[in-house]
Amino acid sequence: MRRVLKIDLPAYVDFKFIVLKYCVLSYIFLQNLDIKYGLIFLELYRMTETHCFVTKKNLVTDHEVDQIEVEFKNHSIKVIEKNRLGSDGLILKIENFNETNFTHVENKLSLDLNFSKEEVRLRKLLLADMDSTIISVECIDELADFCGLREEVASITEKSMDGMIDFRKSLVERVKLLRGLSDTKLLQCFEERISLNSGAITLVRTMKKMNSNAFIISGGFTFFADKVASRVGFDKAFANKLVYDGNFLSGIVEEPILDRSEKYNILTKLCKEKSIKKSDVIAVGDGANDIEMITTAGLGVSYYGKPVLTDVADFKIYHSDLRALLYFQGIRESDFFVG
Repeated sequence: MRRVLKIDLPAYVDFKFIVLKYCVLSYIFLQNLDIKYGLIFLELYRMTETHCFVTKKNLVTDHEVDQIEVEFKNHSIKVIEKNRLGSDGLILKIENFNETNFTHVENKLSLDLNFSKEEVRLRKLLLADMDSTIISVECIDELADFCGLREEVASITEKSMDGMIDFRKSLVERVKLLRGLSDTKLLQCFEERISLNSGAITLVRTMKKMNSNAFIISGGFTFFADKVASRVGFDKAFANKLVYDGNFLSGIVEEPILDRSEKYNILTKLCKEKSIKKSDVIAVGDGANDIEMITTAGLGVSYYGKPVLTDVADFKIYHSDLRALLYFQGIRESDFFVG
């Protein structure tokens, strides 16, 4: 059985490009030429090669990698380098990528293939939606269940996530239906219904370990988001605030409502506060309310997302867990947070 190349380095390193860069810049210097020509050449060279990220919930086997290589060959795509980052993730460097749709391969092998011509690097800021992204449920649907209105509220939630109805209006409509729900029921909902998606803690704490910042930006509620942020290890959570009448929900949500435009505003504000370029942001979400955040980030990921989001995201995940976002940055499994 053929082995996949494994190099024990803290992150993915493109040795070939580094050597070429050194040679080109040395030649430019010796010939006393304008450095811009060397940089143009290097950029054009990089554009001829593509990184293919192969990720899966479980082990990506060498046999599966061989099958992928065969599929690529059938489309005149050549694998020139293999770099295993972990048991469930690796990077293939390929030539002649032609935008072929490999969904049939992904479904057959139950893995994700994502392609990029950009440099593989650690991002400085992680922004994540909460409901159905960091956690496995939609909190508002679970709260509605305590009111006996789950089906009605869940239907509105689904349409909102699909982009069929306005998020702001749908949130106001759904929160009205929660009027009279006690704070003890909210706590019961959190304790009994809220569970983290696989890889959430590993993703956030690994990025924190590498000195990146991490924030939840959620269209959900602070009651849940603050607790989830604390449990997972985020720096802070931004979310909507429910208004109480004593110990019961009033059926009102505070303004301003955290919708898709507000997610963009928070992203922009965080980048400015921390002197981080938007290209150094990695963002992940699953619905229409995440579109501005995902498309503005340097690397936007649709996590089991609705088509309206996946269609505009850089990467998509349908067969992997949240650890994949670490592989997308070239981080090796040996450097993941363990705890």
